[in-house]
Amino acid sequence: MPAISSSNALMIETAEWRKFLPVTRAKFIWDITCGTSNPRARCGKLFRKVYFHSARLGREPFSSIKEDYPFPEDYSRFEAVINSQYIGDYSRKPETLSVTRDGGFISLFSGKITPDIIEALENNDLKNIMPRYNVIEQHGYGIFLKSLPDVIKFNAEAIIIDADLFYKLHSNKFVSKSAEIQQFVSIQAGEGPVIIDSGTVIRPFTIIDGPAYIGKNTLVDSARIRSGTTIGSVCRIGGEIESSVIESYTNKHHEGFLGHSYAGEWVNIGAMATTSDLKNNYGEVKINNGLETVLTGSSKFGSVICDYSKIGIGMMLGTGTVISEGCSLFQENKAMPSFVAPFSWGVSGNIYDIDRFISDTRKIMMRRSVEMSSGREKFLRRLYETRPAAGC
Repeated sequence: MPAISSSNALMIETAEWRKFLPVTRAKFIWDITCGTSNPRARCGKLFRKVYFHSARLGREPFSSIKEDYPFPEDYSRFEAVINSQYIGDYSRKPETLSVTRDGGFISLFSGKITPDIIEALENNDLKNIMPRYNVIEQHGYGIFLKSLPDVIKFNAEAIIIDADLFYKLHSNKFVSKSAEIQQFVSIQAGEGPVIIDSGTVIRPFTIIDGPAYIGKNTLVDSARIRSGTTIGSVCRIGGEIESSVIESYTNKHHEGFLGHSYAGEWVNIGAMATTSDLKNNYGEVKINNGLETVLTGSSKFGSVICDYSKIGIGMMLGTGTVISEGCSLFQENKAMPSFVAPFSWGVSGNIYDIDRFISDTRKIMMRRSVEMSSGREKFLRRLYETRPAAGC
């Protein structure tokens, strides 16, 4: 693991957050996992202290949880600005601006960071500030996420990068001393690292193909975990999962297939619920993010299931299905639409009553010994109130 830098870093979210819709309706880019962690946690391992800034923190619904993302009044504390879309280590040369080959902002290390510089970086308006710094074009190492489909596309590669940065692997495996690997578990790390974090239990007849990451205090119960999969902390996992990202506190404990998909936090996927991740004509998958149709650039893409959504038993999600935050879906003998609007109660156009949603979510969180804060409740209510009438 690299030594923690003595620098204080400011992690920013650029105007590119719209390309990660609808996931970013309920969270910032720095809270989206790709690899073994989200950008917020990864940056916390690389720097002494990390602060956060997004223009969205100044308006609802995110102003309700502003205290979760510290930001000091004294700008002299910042010695680096980091883009939350980048995965990898950073060039720490003083007065150096790092960019991608096509001009995307990666990082800035400088002894004088001011509000106008931060604003320029967040808007990717680099033309006027480039002459002030040494400019390095980084390529060949690291990942720059340009849109939501990239989270799935590059997850396997991100696991490998994180393994190199943070874990001392033996035979391409890292198993925490406090993890419990029971009998008849097969860990296949020939194609990439397998990392099993602390407090996790892997039950018999589980198969894990690398690259894969299993987070802290998670139960994997006789599951088939295929390569390119990340599972967060405090999850309950069963069935078959391939090339997918499952955020923390999410359950997919029963049989059913989740492939090339993203599942947010506090999601529950019922028994035998299954995604399709390949079209019958093997063509490129498109997704509807609520505003527009987005090309994924791949013939393999399953579903997006945003935070706080629940998928009932036996439901079939077609290739490229997008389910917004706060939904409760169940069998209605109706076809699943390609896009499900926020806080949907089923797919018939009904809306989840907000008081019932809050009550249900509070119960779900308490099952994992997590209490909903007043700020979080206010955030969810404002998210509900500001949901779009149509689209995202």
